[in-house]
Amino acid sequence: MEDSSKVFSDALENVRSVIPELSFNKWIRTLSPVLVEHGIFVLEAPDEVSKSTVTKFYLDNLRQGFRQADPSLIDVMIILPSQREDFTVSSPKQRNPVQFNLNPKYTFDTFVVGKSNNFAHAAARAVADEPGI
Repeated sequence: MEDSSKVFSDALENVRSVIPELSFNKWIRTLSPVLVEHGIFVLEAPDEVSKSTVTKFYLDNLRQGFRQADPSLIDVMIILPSQREDFTVSSPKQRNPVQFNLNPKYTFDTFVVGKSNNFAHAAARAVADEPGI
């Protein structure tokens, strides 16, 4: 992966062309890079309103802009200042991979496999066990 600050600035330039200037300056320019880990570029929004607005209206544009800047990136994640410590305090080897808001009810342990979904279950399990292969 390229230098994260260069990827960040390149991605913002990519996004600038598809977002109106006023919106770009109000919502996108206020984001700051936190870290890149497991192919996810983590950005910090200054407050909940900014995070909500960026997530709702501009996240797809950001994803595309970051992938153009660095094709190895998988996703973009927006966090709040209160969450920053969770991403920067411990070393990457001590920290769990980025947490996603997944419903704990939906796991492979509780999934019922039948004739109609056996192949889909096997494929999903293979991807979950060996991501990126």
